[in-house]
Amino acid sequence: RELADEELFHRLRNVVNVMSVITRMTSKQQESVADFGQKITERLAALSTVHFSSSNRSSGVIGLAELTRSIVAAYAPVGELQIAINGPEVNLAPSLASPVSLALHELATNAVKYGSLGVEDGNVDVSWRLATEDNAKRVQLEWRETGGPEPKYSGRTGGTGIVKKIIEAAGGTLDLDWRGSGLVATLSVPVD
Repeated sequence: RELADEELFHRLRNVVNVMSVITRMTSKQQESVADFGQKITERLAALSTVHFSSSNRSSGVIGLAELTRSIVAAYAPVGELQIAINGPEVNLAPSLASPVSLALHELATNAVKYGSLGVEDGNVDVSWRLATEDNAKRVQLEWRETGGPEPKYSGRTGGTGIVKKIIEAAGGTLDLDWRGSGLVATLSVPVD
């Protein structure tokens, strides 16, 4: 029981820390209370989805495929032309579930607003692989958009700036490449 209480406290502390960062940084980027309310609600809903999923497991780990499907399903039906998800079975530690879910949420939101998911013929391919870097095992996830409008990088980082900082704090990286054919985002995080 004591071990379970410690794990619950640890998870709760992580969630509260992530929520604090999201709230603070989102408040700096929104021009109105209504915009802030909408953005913070969307981001907290993404967190809620992943934590509800992981709380149903005794180990606390969550599969990357399940996490990806649960986040992007709200934006387009997975497997129905617009979104393809492929990769080996990978389990994420509870400490990585929030950062990865926020990254996927932000990428999906931006794809609807500015990219491939905002047009009928647009597609997103989400794939990942396991790799070893500096004797450490990592999962490298690629989000590749095609068939959408040509991406335009405005220089503003917005939500992706928030997510990049959260991913970096978790020991990962998020790189964004605005190519003529669409955004390619590469996310790399440690795995056990």
